Amino acid sequence: MGNRSSTWILRVVVMALALTVPTEIFGGDDEIAFHNTVTAGLAANEVISESGDQLSFALGFDYLYRFHPKWEVGFQVDLNYDRSFDHESDALVPIVAYSVTDRLPVFVGVGVERERDTGHTEWLARLGFEYTFFLDRNERVMLLPGGFLDYLDGEVLLSAVLAVGYTF
Repeated sequence: MGNRSSTWILRVVVMALALTVPTEIFGGDDEIAFHNTVTAGLAANEVISESGDQLSFALGFDYLYRFHPKWEVGFQVDLNYDRSFDHESDALVPIVAYSVTDRLPVFVGVGVERERDTGHTEWLARLGFEYTFFLDRNERVMLLPGGFLDYLDGEVLLSAVLAVGYTF
């Protein structure tokens, strides 16, 4: 990743963190045990297009900040690979998540995907969900199966995801 890309990602991270400051505006702060969540996961992706199905894989890294018992903001970073595990593209998607239940957040976001070889950038729209299985009594370590629906450059990408996460 070039210096320009690293600077751009750092700016997005700082902006996402800056959005988390005014928690008192939204209320409900006293009901939240942990505000921050980080996850890492593996996704199997299938592109549904006119030219046929195409299978790919992604490594994903997420950061979310809970500012209300039902609302979170954050971002998702994906490193996308083709069937032969060649690194094809990277995606950065700022998201907003709403917890339908204590264990089922749904999220939406609009971000960008950049091809590694050409540097070509496309807008990406994402809709997704994850289900939370806590792995410890303190509800800090979790297993998160989920699914995403991405729309990118006229194609729909379906993803099945398995992630592990930690709240603090």
